[in-house]
Amino acid sequence: MGGLAREHQPRPIYAANYREAEISGHGIAGAHRTSDLVDRLATRQTAKSRGNSTADVLRTASDARDNIGRATRADGTSNKIRRAYEFLVLTVTCVSLASGHASAAEIKSLFPLAFKSSFNELLPRFEESTGNKVAVDYGTIGALTARVEKGEVADIVIVSDKQFNELRQQGKVVADTRVDVAKLGVGAFVGKGAPKQDISSVEAFKRALMDAKAIAYLDPTSGAPSGIYMATLIERLGIAAQMTPKTRLLTGKSLFDAVVNGDADIGFIQITELLAEPRVELLGPLPLAIQDYTNYSAGVLTASQHRALGAELISFITTPSAKVVMKARGFEDR
Repeated sequence: MGGLAREHQPRPIYAANYREAEISGHGIAGAHRTSDLVDRLATRQTAKSRGNSTADVLRTASDARDNIGRATRADGTSNKIRRAYEFLVLTVTCVSLASGHASAAEIKSLFPLAFKSSFNELLPRFEESTGNKVAVDYGTIGALTARVEKGEVADIVIVSDKQFNELRQQGKVVADTRVDVAKLGVGAFVGKGAPKQDISSVEAFKRALMDAKAIAYLDPTSGAPSGIYMATLIERLGIAAQMTPKTRLLTGKSLFDAVVNGDADIGFIQITELLAEPRVELLGPLPLAIQDYTNYSAGVLTASQHRALGAELISFITTPSAKVVMKARGFEDR
């Protein structure tokens, strides 16, 4: 009798594996099986929202179905009831997957062009680990700032410290969400295989500019930090009169095209962007005495519809592992 009593004594329904769960009878035990199945799939779906794949949910359902089949055959459950249980597995799985897709959010982000090569690698990792999507618009700092000032709805933005402070004063960003991201200097570049001038000192830098038939950098009116700085630097070095006639002010890829095609000998842009262009080579960063660093800050916009997720994305792009990726592309720690 003691052995029989133990055989029919219900075991805990929260058993982690159906292979360990003892199933008996068609009524209460079936309800326990159903409850356990729902709990396991819900738990797996919660884990999926933290980064587990849809395959995990399907694998859980498959395990549950197989084990229900084995257990019900062992205790003599009828085929009709067994099929009903398996149908329930399918139903709960579909609900679980649908809820996962419904809960995925899209985080609209405004990022400077300098971050594109780094974020092309990092953002898919974030999406994979969270199940959420990141919709990115890249642009110059000036253009991004203007869009936010005009009321564009987005979740997070990265701009320079100066622009961030302006947006904060206008109430466009949530002040206590500000995070220092990285800093970035300006570099000089030439076409791949072209002769490389010496720019290791301020005097050598001036000489290289004066000897060039033409130089090129981004049009300052576009809001590009490197273009704004180069215009002021040439004035400061006292060579604006000589350089103005042979300076090409360009936008986007046309800057690289000008140097590659020989229309300009040397180009200037933020280091991350030139390292991402396979047709050119880094001549070198500007000499330290005249280098200009753009300090980047990230923050959640007050108009954000996903403030918590925006803050989570900012945390992700400032982790040590993310910084390794960004340093490889020319960024430096602040």
